Amino acid sequence: MSRRLVFSLAALLTATVGSSAPGPKPPRVIVVGWDGADWSLLDPLMKEGKLPHLSQLVSRGRTYDLSTFEPMASPLIWTTIATGRTPVDHGVADFQENDPKSRMSIPVTSRSRKVPAIWNAASARGLRVGVVGWWATWPAEKVNGFLVSDRIAPVLFDPETLAGSPALTWPEGIAEGARLILKREGSPPYGDVAQGLTVSRAEFDAAVAAGKDLEEPITGYRKILGATRVIGRIALDLYDREKPDLLMAYFQGTDEIGHVLGRFRPPRRPPRAGRRASSTSRRRWRGFSPSLPTRRGRGGPLRGSRRVLRRRCRRKGGRRSRRSSASSPRTAPRTRSAWPTSSRRS
Repeated sequence: MSRRLVFSLAALLTATVGSSAPGPKPPRVIVVGWDGADWSLLDPLMKEGKLPHLSQLVSRGRTYDLSTFEPMASPLIWTTIATGRTPVDHGVADFQENDPKSRMSIPVTSRSRKVPAIWNAASARGLRVGVVGWWATWPAEKVNGFLVSDRIAPVLFDPETLAGSPALTWPEGIAEGARLILKREGSPPYGDVAQGLTVSRAEFDAAVAAGKDLEEPITGYRKILGATRVIGRIALDLYDREKPDLLMAYFQGTDEIGHVLGRFRPPRRPPRAGRRASSTSRRRWRGFSPSLPTRRGRGGPLRGSRRVLRRRCRRKGGRRSRRSSASSPRTAPRTRSAWPTSSRRS
């Protein structure tokens, strides 16, 4: 059973948006969305000590089983998470929508959303927000902080085309920095891919030349790894720079990796062409489990904040609390900053 992992928005709503009484400034809140975070994979890895960051968060908080909506389309569900409204209310129902001008299907946009998201509500209250990669956020809305839309590193669509879109970010001045990170991190080299897949250099080069994208395990893995790194790098860099009261970052790769490589998971014996991918079944999550709070050993932006962890399930489940971990995505050595002197807007 596939489950989606998110931090609870209830803490943010009650601590920041829901109260107008004066008082001390509430702690910063980070919302990390892992699509398709299947606990049948995560639980064993946590028990083996291979996801220490997630284990650390869970040990200081609580987890819950949640119900979901049908159909289980990612844009629908993650817009529900961002708005607190049902799909009928918020209007985002699929991966694509019809362009009113060309009448062609395009990736779903923020124009489909009919209600405010939590970053709109927080901005209206004067809180600084940061949003990276969330479904249906292009064209980027004006917020009190920064927003990098889902067109920066899409897994299901062509990032080179979509990342060139206008209104990619807010403020617009950070768009080139985001594109620079896409260029640096979006196409991992052979050595990085070979850490997750058993693949020769010749096989890697042939797969890249064929350009089959997600249809081929090697290029699919490479694309997903690159997109995960891009979202993680942008979110971390801009968090460090701007220190928003609310950060929301969404990772699609944790779902798509199952679609690309899940069919090779033991005990099913994969065909010869896919055997090189089967060895990834137990370690693939180690490269796709982003960990924003513990980067560079700084103790984490969650220090002193509310650490409530939720499990999003495909069916209704009972609440259960547990003590119990995610390694950060591998990234290239840090280079010069991709960002302008300041992205703050008054």
